[in-house]
Amino acid sequence: MTTPPPHRRPLRSGIGFSLLLFGWVLGFGACSPRPTPTVVLTSEGFEVLIQPSPTDEHGLYEWTVRHRNQTWNIRTRIPEVGSSSLSDDAIRGVVGRYLTWREPFLFIREDVGHREGSRASVDHVFKCEAAKVSRLGTLASTAGAPGSQFMEGRFRDAYDRLEFSPLASPENGPVFPIFMKEQGGRFRVDREATWDHNRPQFEKRRESLRAFPVFAGDAAIAADPGPASQSALSSPTPIARRAARADAFFCLALARYCDRDAEFIESVELARRVLDSMDDLLEEVATVVPGELAASRDEVLRANPALVNFFKESNDDPPDPDATPGPRSDFPTLALPPP
Repeated sequence: MTTPPPHRRPLRSGIGFSLLLFGWVLGFGACSPRPTPTVVLTSEGFEVLIQPSPTDEHGLYEWTVRHRNQTWNIRTRIPEVGSSSLSDDAIRGVVGRYLTWREPFLFIREDVGHREGSRASVDHVFKCEAAKVSRLGTLASTAGAPGSQFMEGRFRDAYDRLEFSPLASPENGPVFPIFMKEQGGRFRVDREATWDHNRPQFEKRRESLRAFPVFAGDAAIAADPGPASQSALSSPTPIARRAARADAFFCLALARYCDRDAEFIESVELARRVLDSMDDLLEEVATVVPGELAASRDEVLRANPALVNFFKESNDDPPDPDATPGPRSDFPTLALPPP
């Protein structure tokens, strides 16, 4: 199979983009040499290309964002493209669902097929300007198109550091939305916006803790008598106890993350009244850093070695000692000669 060279069509001026028709069909079948990348987006400063993954795994493709002497490689599974019955236009439509341009931000979806965790599928975010391209990080993917997490100047992600905590049932640790702004080519968490969004959930769980019955001798009483606790009190079931523990875990984690001291102290007092022991919860919540970005896969695995089989191997960016802990990047940054 002969592969034509990639088609380049930079725009005449500005930072605009052009979505290009593919120079070849992506149903490669038994093709042995790796095809030349096809340019999908191009501008005067950089270009975005796509080609089959070097692993030759069916349905797995590799995006390349190239700017001067930098490239970023992102692998994603696009099973529909492997069908030989698709036309070029149909392939363009399928691939287009994995990439979104919302000036000046470019969103590219990474979805390699596993479904463990809130950030199993992520959207990589780049800020693209005429003279500079910055990779901001990743956002938890939604059911919508890449970039649907960006609204009114803020980016939405999922804070998942405690999602796989051994203190919670599988994949049921506290996870909550966080909101960020872009400043100086980096994501910065807006803790006030994050608290405002999650406050109704916090208050709902706090009321559940207040209504949870505790026992003094043989008498059942409510931690905080009120309308929610007026029904006849009986010994909580194991399911109810687990629910109370989950409520306490969420309230403690959110209050610490948003640096809400009064709410954190109140949550500690309520949790101590309804839980037999909570020292382990406090130790786990102490790993939360107020306003940090979502944990990388490597950080999650270091904290929970038993989860190693949940994830494929990852290769995170080397840590920047001056940066706030940030979201993961599963592919290394490579240096290439200028195009």
